[in-house]
Amino acid sequence: MCVMKKAGRLLQRMEVDLPCVVTVGRETGELDCPTLAGWRWAQRQAILHWDECDLGLEPSQVGLQASPTQVVSTMVPQRKKDVEWLPDGEKFFAVVRESMRRGINF
Repeated sequence: MCVMKKAGRLLQRMEVDLPCVVTVGRETGELDCPTLAGWRWAQRQAILHWDECDLGLEPSQVGLQASPTQVVSTMVPQRKKDVEWLPDGEKFFAVVRESMRRGINF
């Protein structure tokens, strides 16, 4: 596999054997926007899929069967907000005073 990396004004080319892990960071602080040609090229690429047989593993060694933890249940927390439009500063300060009186901190 060939990987290219920007290093300042240089472009480094690295060749690695598969399987490998490639990580992406923000060392320069800016990520390049993909080009239209690059985007279209990526869309045509096949997605490589490995299962336990490809990796020489037994089904009992991967997935839920091999996990040391079990998820018992999940839930999405419900958020409740009271939204009120405050037309002026006087109304704003009245709401803040009332909230502070009730012990609500901002």
